[in-house]
Amino acid sequence: MPFLCVFCEKERCYLTYLCDKCREQKHLKLLYGDRYDEIVKNVLLRTNDKQEYKIKEEIKKDISSKKKEIESGDETYTQPKTRSKT
Repeated sequence: MPFLCVFCEKERCYLTYLCDKCREQKHLKLLYGDRYDEIVKNVLLRTNDKQEYKIKEEIKKDISSKKKEIESGDETYTQPKTRSKT
């Protein structure tokens, strides 16, 4: 007997409580925690124009933070040794 997804209440589920889309969202929430909540509130609770702008701003923030991480570097990293050609 199929049941409705307990989260979206739209999709039918046969063996689980969540449909595939909602299970993916649950997984993302578990991975990112508070960051997920922050993004959902800051991005989705806006008009469409503001959503597009905010998405671009969030991407810029993520890119700049990744650049800083790369520039600071990991001092413990050593380049792997490769076999020499003979």
